[in-house]
Amino acid sequence: MNAVLVSSRWNSCEVTDSNFCGVNLHKAEVANTQINNVNLSYANLSHALFYRTYIEATDFSNSNLSNTKLYISINNSNFTNANLTNVAIVGFQNSNLQYAQLRHARIESFTGTNLTGADLSHADLTLTDFKDTILTHVNLQGANCDRTNFRGLDLSTVNLTNTSLKGLLYDLKTKFPPNTSLEDAYLICAGTILNEQNLVRTNLQDAVLCYSELINIKLAYANLIKANLKGAILNGANLKYANLKNANLNYVNLKNANLERTNLVNANLQGAILENTNLRFCDLRGANLKDTNLTGTSLKEIIYNNQSVFPNGINLNEAYFSRKNTNYLAQLNSPVIKDKSPLIEALKRIQFEGEFYPGLTREEIDEITKDLPFTFPEELYELYEWHNGMKEPRGWDQCFVSSKEFIRLQEAIQYTEALATSEYRSEYIKPNWFYAFAEGTDNSYAYVLVLGEEVATVLDFCPDSYSVSVAYSSITQMMLAKAFGQQVDFSGANLAGVDLSGFNLRCSKLSLTNLSGANLSHTNLEEADLRGACLHNANFKGSIIKNADFTDVFFCQTIMPDGSIRNSEFA
Repeated sequence: MNAVLVSSRWNSCEVTDSNFCGVNLHKAEVANTQINNVNLSYANLSHALFYRTYIEATDFSNSNLSNTKLYISINNSNFTNANLTNVAIVGFQNSNLQYAQLRHARIESFTGTNLTGADLSHADLTLTDFKDTILTHVNLQGANCDRTNFRGLDLSTVNLTNTSLKGLLYDLKTKFPPNTSLEDAYLICAGTILNEQNLVRTNLQDAVLCYSELINIKLAYANLIKANLKGAILNGANLKYANLKNANLNYVNLKNANLERTNLVNANLQGAILENTNLRFCDLRGANLKDTNLTGTSLKEIIYNNQSVFPNGINLNEAYFSRKNTNYLAQLNSPVIKDKSPLIEALKRIQFEGEFYPGLTREEIDEITKDLPFTFPEELYELYEWHNGMKEPRGWDQCFVSSKEFIRLQEAIQYTEALATSEYRSEYIKPNWFYAFAEGTDNSYAYVLVLGEEVATVLDFCPDSYSVSVAYSSITQMMLAKAFGQQVDFSGANLAGVDLSGFNLRCSKLSLTNLSGANLSHTNLEEADLRGACLHNANFKGSIIKNADFTDVFFCQTIMPDGSIRNSEFA
C-alpha cells in the first residue's frame, strides 16, 4: 500500500481484514480503535501513540515501531523482525516476536509469546511477566529484570551478560545458563511437590516454599537464609549443615528430619512439628519454638541463648554448649560429660586399622591396678574403658599411634613391674613410669606414662640407647595429634582445655567446637573453619590464622595472635 499517513489521527475506528503493508504512520495517534487481522508489515509506526485500542491477529513483521507508546495489550499478532527499540507497551499475549529488536524497551507482559532470537538488550523488564514464553537465544544483555517473572522457563540459551537479576522471580523448573548468579533473585515455589529431590548445596536464599510438599528432600548444606517454608511438609528431610537463618518455618512439619549442625538462628518455628527430629548441635540462638511439638526429640546438644523461645516445661539443663545468657560459656567450667571428653572425642573419630579388645569397667581397672604405687589419671581410665588394648598389629600401618601398639592393661602391669626391677632402675628408670605403649615393630622404643599427676606425660623411651624425651604432654594430646594427622572433622566436638600448641591445623574443621581454655599458641590455623566455635579463654598467641573463618565465634578473654585480648560484644 505504501500510503503516507504521517501524524494522522484514528479515533473510534474499526479496521478489519485490511492491507496497510508499508504504510507510513509516523507519529500517528490511534485511540478507541479495533484493529483485527490487518497487514501492517513493513509499516513505519515510529513515535506513534496507541491507547484504548484493541489489536488482534495483526501482522507487524519487519515494521518500525521504535519509540512507539502502546498503552494496550496486543494479542495473537506477528512482530517477526520488527523494530521495537525503546517501545513502551503494556504487553504481548500469544504473539510472535522472533528476532524482534526490543532494545531499551519497557514491557509489562510477554504471556505466551515466542521471543526466539529477540534482542531485548538493555530493556527495562521491571515487573514483566514472561509466563509461558519461549526465550530461545534471546539477548537480555544489560537488561533490568528487577522482579521479572521467569518461573518455569528455559533461559539456558539466553544472553544474561551484565543483566540485573535483582529480585528476579524463578522456580526450580527455571533453567539458567551455567554459572548464573542468583544471589539476589527470589525462588518462588509455593505449593510445589518436590519429594525425594536432591538439592544439596543449592542456593535457595529468600525462596518461597510455603505449603510445599518436600518429603525426604535432600537439602544438606543448602542456603535457605530468609526462606519462607511456612506450612511446608519436610518429613524425613536432610537439612544437615543447611543455613536457615531468619527463615520462616511456622507450622512446618519436620518429623524425622535431620537438622544436625543446621543454622536456625532467629528462625520462626512456632507451631512446627519436630517429632523425633535430629537437632544435634543445631544452632537455635534467637529461634522461636513456641508451641512446637518436640516429642521424642533430644535437646541435649542444641545451641541456644536467652532470646530463644521454647514450649513451656522443656528441660534445657543438659543442652550442649548452652548459650542461655550473655556469659553462657561460664558453665563450661562444670565437670566434663564422660562421653564428650576431648580424649573420647578424638578416639571416636580416628580411623584405626588394628583390632581391639573390649573395654574394662572402672571397677575392673581398679582391681587390676590396686598394687600400683601411683593412682591412675582420668585419661587412663577413659582409655581402658574405651578398649583394653589392641590385638597384635600386623605391620606398622596397624599400630595404635606412631609405631606403637596399645598394650592390654594386664600386660602393661607386667611390663611396668619388669621395668621397676631392671638393672637400669636406680640410675635411669623412674618408679612412676607406666609402660602402656610398646613398639609394634622390631625396634625397642616405647611410650611410657609418667603417673602421679592429674595428667600423664607421654615419654618416648628406648632402654637400649638410654634415651628418653617428652613426646606429648598428655594422652589426649597424643591422640589429637593422630586425629588431626588424619584430618578428621572435629565440628561440634568438646576440646575444652586441650593443648594444641604448635599443631598444624591448616584447613581443619572446627565449626561449633568447644575450644574453651585451649592452648592454640603458635598453631597453624590457616583456612581453618572455626564458625560458631567457643573460644572462651583460648590462647592463639603467635598462631597463623590467615583466611581462617571466625564467623559467629564467641570470644571471651581470648588471646589473639598479636597478644591482644578479644571479647564478643555480648560477652
